[in-house]
Amino acid sequence: MEAKLRHQQTILFYSGGATILFSFWSLVKHLFTLILNPPPWEQMFTQYDLSGLDGAASAMPGIDITKFIRGTGNSAMVFGLVVSMLVYVYLGISAIKDASGKKKRVTYIVISTLILIGALFSTALSIQSYMQGLYLFDNYAFYDERLTAIVIETFSQLSLLITIIAGCRTRWLRHKIAQAKTGE
Repeated sequence: MEAKLRHQQTILFYSGGATILFSFWSLVKHLFTLILNPPPWEQMFTQYDLSGLDGAASAMPGIDITKFIRGTGNSAMVFGLVVSMLVYVYLGISAIKDASGKKKRVTYIVISTLILIGALFSTALSIQSYMQGLYLFDNYAFYDERLTAIVIETFSQLSLLITIIAGCRTRWLRHKIAQAKTGE
């Protein structure tokens, strides 16, 4: 039984490391998307009446409202990406610590499960939109890029699933070994 525990700890250790690596992939992917294909912030806000903001902006010399909206939107996206990456790094480090026996909290398993559920829905929607857009042969590079992102995101989710399973099995085996040692 202790050999099974060591095996699960090894799996947990490496899946925690993979979770950290995939978090960096996600950050780099989204940053390159933001740099190479910035979102059209001005078009997103055309449904709102910004005329009052123009008057406020003219009261403050040197401020262009469209640049302000673009800068604020991009800053919010980068902040969200960094927070997301830090959550994944926390999950990976917690899994590695749990594998080495230094930390035995269940928080990372719960957070990983919640993130995995959301990520599975997101990937399902991405696959659906990819399949619907596949018949529009206007931009092959876009579809190749999207398919690559879907495949890598799927492996990221698989890594998270393995982390959850190995974390639960490690806890269960530790409990069984503790019971066997006390003679219950």
